[in-house]
Amino acid sequence: MGVESKFYILPDTSGYRPDSRTIRELIEALRSERFLCDPQSSTFAPAAHRWSSFGSSPDYDGFLWRVAADKLTGSLRPLEQSLADHPDSDVLIEWSNSDLNLSGLRYPLSIIPGPEGVYYDIEIHLSSDTVYHTSEIIDPFEEVRCPCGAIVEEVEPPDNDPFHSSRLPNHCPTCGMLMDYAAMPLTLRDGWTGVESRSFGGATYRFALVIDCGKYWPEREAVVIPEFLALVERTMGIKTRVLRDFY
Repeated sequence: MGVESKFYILPDTSGYRPDSRTIRELIEALRSERFLCDPQSSTFAPAAHRWSSFGSSPDYDGFLWRVAADKLTGSLRPLEQSLADHPDSDVLIEWSNSDLNLSGLRYPLSIIPGPEGVYYDIEIHLSSDTVYHTSEIIDPFEEVRCPCGAIVEEVEPPDNDPFHSSRLPNHCPTCGMLMDYAAMPLTLRDGWTGVESRSFGGATYRFALVIDCGKYWPEREAVVIPEFLALVERTMGIKTRVLRDFY
């Protein structure tokens, strides 16, 4: 078993969750710049995007999504409607690319980890409560305290949690204030050296764009390319921060 790695692209405030229209616009923008596959494109390579499993569906559009425990496939229109119908549910949207060269898409990271067979997933996470992801290199907060002085405790994740993480409440249970966990300090560890550093926010979010490289991840110097980040920020009207994790 090898170590796997993923990059989290997160808003600079943990409570941000975009509406269904904004998600559609983000997907369209990423398609137009060839970061996501477009089955209507003349260069679309079905074999790189699970077409053999789901291509028989007349409206399969190159991605899958999950609302709570329901796994769905379709085009952008039913996805947008599904998001509008479930504005506070857990949603996971996934694009799988099994072969970067075959797909003809642009790699969203600054270093391509190999000459061929490069695979990765791009995911959109939308969470009901605030996802509170920790790992061997992302420490939990030492204490979660609201400005009102109250200690904020973790809440139970739902059954069939698509993000496999702990949760924090969106609002302080005592005063009702919207919490911004992205401003809270914590300890990170370098994935190569183990050296500790202080950071803020960790992987706390209601919205995330995730690049999951699996076992085929690039070296230490790799970052999310500026063009990808700029496209996300411009389309969604937010500032972002990036966190790399190993699992």
